[in-house]
Amino acid sequence: MATPKEDAAKGRGPATLYVAAVVAILSLVVIGVNLFAKSDIEDRISALDKTDLQKIDKKRRLPTEFTPVTDAAGPWAIEAEVYVPVYSSIYAGSGSLHSNLAATLSIHNTSRSEPIVVRAVHYFDTNGNLVERFVDEPHRLGPMATADFFIDAADVRGGTGANFVVAWAAGAAVSEPLIEAVMIGSVGTKGISFISRGTRIETPPAPSAKPADGN
Repeated sequence: MATPKEDAAKGRGPATLYVAAVVAILSLVVIGVNLFAKSDIEDRISALDKTDLQKIDKKRRLPTEFTPVTDAAGPWAIEAEVYVPVYSSIYAGSGSLHSNLAATLSIHNTSRSEPIVVRAVHYFDTNGNLVERFVDEPHRLGPMATADFFIDAADVRGGTGANFVVAWAAGAAVSEPLIEAVMIGSVGTKGISFISRGTRIETPPAPSAKPADGN
């Protein structure tokens, strides 16, 4: 064991040793506080019911310019439905890697002056079964406003072929709303994010009946 004289010769006087001891103690305290805070946060998150967490997210993402309307009978200048693919689960590599993704559906009103009415926002799974009705009553979406709807990564009901169908209408001639989904998550050790844009569902007219004589 080094003597006080040897410590002094090496620059390790009583003051230096005291400072080192204080720094070590403070480091242990900081590590302990961080571990406790992390554990407390994880406990709080795990205590939340997933359904309640989704309800909070959905409510938080609805803007003030997205409000219910009572008089939504028309007449409408435009009525349309939009199909939006949502990849809430994906495969990678040879198919052995599987990842669940969080998804956000965004409905952007691109008109600078006119509102649109979002009549329905329905979420379907891979088999085409209706999973959830996010909007089932007409809502007014103001000019240049956006309404978002969130699918948690833990919500695996949709599967690899999930999709939204958005029904909208407008009382005046307006530009088409931009409706898209943003997926984000990870596959293995790599982060992944991509966008899927909606496409308008067009119903072709029924073929006209041919005359009985074939002419």
